[in-house]
Amino acid sequence: MTPPGKKSRGNRSAAEADWQTNPEACVIEKMTVTSRSKLALHLSKGGGCAIQLIPK
Repeated sequence: MTPPGKKSRGNRSAAEADWQTNPEACVIEKMTVTSRSKLALHLSKGGGCAIQLIPK
C-alpha cells in the first residue's frame, strides 16, 4: 500500500457498481491517503471494490 511517511492519491469505485447491471459504474473520489488512513469501502455484489493508489 502506501509506505510510512509517503502520501498517495486514491480513486475508488462507485457503490452503484454491479457486475450484471452496471459493471462500468465509477466515481472518481480523489483523496490523499497515508499509511495510517482507513477507508470505508462498499463491497459490490459479485466481487468487491476497486481502489487505485497513485504515489504523490
